Amino acid sequence: MVKNHTVKTLVKLFVKNSKEFTANQKLRLGATILVESILIANNPVNKIPVERLLRARNFEEFCKYPWGNETYDALRAAVEKIETTDLVKVQYGISGFIYAIQLWALSSVDQLGSFFGDEDEETQFPLCLHWIGTKSPTLDEVTKIAGNKKVVAKCILGDQELHSNLVEEDVDTEFGKVVDLVKRGYRLKRQDWRSGSVNIAVAEAEIEENNYGPGSDATDKEKIEFLTKQLEIYKKKVEKLEDRLGIRRETEKVKIFSIFVSCFK
Repeated sequence: MVKNHTVKTLVKLFVKNSKEFTANQKLRLGATILVESILIANNPVNKIPVERLLRARNFEEFCKYPWGNETYDALRAAVEKIETTDLVKVQYGISGFIYAIQLWALSSVDQLGSFFGDEDEETQFPLCLHWIGTKSPTLDEVTKIAGNKKVVAKCILGDQELHSNLVEEDVDTEFGKVVDLVKRGYRLKRQDWRSGSVNIAVAEAEIEENNYGPGSDATDKEKIEFLTKQLEIYKKKVEKLEDRLGIRRETEKVKIFSIFVSCFK
């Protein structure tokens, strides 16, 4: 049965049927063994979850699967299960991508790196290239480390911009247009949220009708025309307000008096 397979049984199956299996079957079975035994570092006698075995039915989908997340999830789950009694055992197995813990220990704790790590000083990042391997410590070195009570762990995030040139900048121009519409006063409708898109032409028409601001790509001429139009609108609003308050004539008298006075200066 598929649900009873372990790494050990898969290896036996591969060896036993190596001549009968097709190239595709060997490829899928071999890939499963590599993932389970190296990436996830599963105990050879532990049963493999059925869902992980079934992913090998399609090799292309198998390769696209985020095994990195799977291995780190397995590592996190294994670490969370560690209890105090496990720490005093002579041996304790941890599944998942255990290499990550080794890299962290060698890099974050200077004493561990200097005593147990073999490093390439010219290559700092990524850490998997910085640490060439591990040394076989002597009993004195192990005793010295175990008795050290001033161990300091440092952050090892590394240089986040080191390989930024290898990542393409994802510029979403369509989303930028929507942001520009909102900045200019457009209010997203319920239909926009439901459909997951905005009709640019309709939004532009609404903005123009409501005298919202010009877009970020507008020319200087378009911006001046917009400002002129806005001034005319504000002027009409002021005139209406003056009519209601009965102060428009007084304003005109003040203007005429100012002009009259300026003629004598």
